[in-house]
Amino acid sequence: ALSLMYRNILADDQMIQYFIAGGFIQYKTDGLLDGNPYNERGDTFGVALGVTYDFLVTENFGIGAGAEINIANLSEIESNGAVIPVDFSITRIDLTVGLRFLK
Repeated sequence: ALSLMYRNILADDQMIQYFIAGGFIQYKTDGLLDGNPYNERGDTFGVALGVTYDFLVTENFGIGAGAEINIANLSEIESNGAVIPVDFSITRIDLTVGLRFLK
């Protein structure tokens, strides 16, 4: 994926990061349906947008939170060898909280 990130230092101990990314997304599911193998595959172009906020505890260590949305829509899938037209959203929202090591 190709991405662009912008980091803004708000104060000596705070920073915020914004990013946008776009790239190739693959969808795959395998399973059993009434004891028979079931496979679906698809691929499309997707976009991700996100923001993270970090509070620096020390010069090398911070804590932060972030949110990201990944947007993609499948127009067709291959299911057990047959190509099927669909209108299937594989959009999701990710929320994160974590520790950041800065050096």
